[in-house]
Amino acid sequence: MICKRTRPILVLVERKSRFTIIARLKSKNAADTAKTIIDVFRQLDPDLRRTNLFQFDEQFERFALRRCDDLVAFEKVKILLHATVLEIRANAEGTAIDSVQIGNLRGGRGVCRARVFVVAAGGLETPRLLLNSRGVQSQGLGNQEDLVGRFFKEHPHARAGRVFPTKLWRLLNLLPRTHRQDGLR
Repeated sequence: MICKRTRPILVLVERKSRFTIIARLKSKNAADTAKTIIDVFRQLDPDLRRTNLFQFDEQFERFALRRCDDLVAFEKVKILLHATVLEIRANAEGTAIDSVQIGNLRGGRGVCRARVFVVAAGGLETPRLLLNSRGVQSQGLGNQEDLVGRFFKEHPHARAGRVFPTKLWRLLNLLPRTHRQDGLR
């Protein structure tokens, strides 16, 4: 916000594209600033409201079973719900996976065998699973150099400020993405 003896001017710059919005404000108070931002964003093409940086996936519940018709229909895939991989079991040399031990919250246990296994449990759970799989390699699967999980970087999150407009939903409705589930937002 720029202000020297005149009405304040709001300057918004999108870093990557250098797209710049300049608007004159009625005053420096938060309600007027929020109203000006809402008015300016309403005039923009919806594609310009999106940042060129990180965006959440457009598909809500992408990995829900009802969104996986192709996997359900594929005859060589069997989907187990509410089953957690407890351990990855390797062959005696530790060069291939023989099976995975699974379990559920009710105490049920089982073993899954397949020709191909894909470990895609995320940045925290994949290393945890590999490190806890010590049946053949005492330091955990793939951890001969003690590097599994060593290079994980968390991006700290901090709240830098807040906007308290009097009509919050008007501001939120300008954002490109909302979800409704069972009629609720």
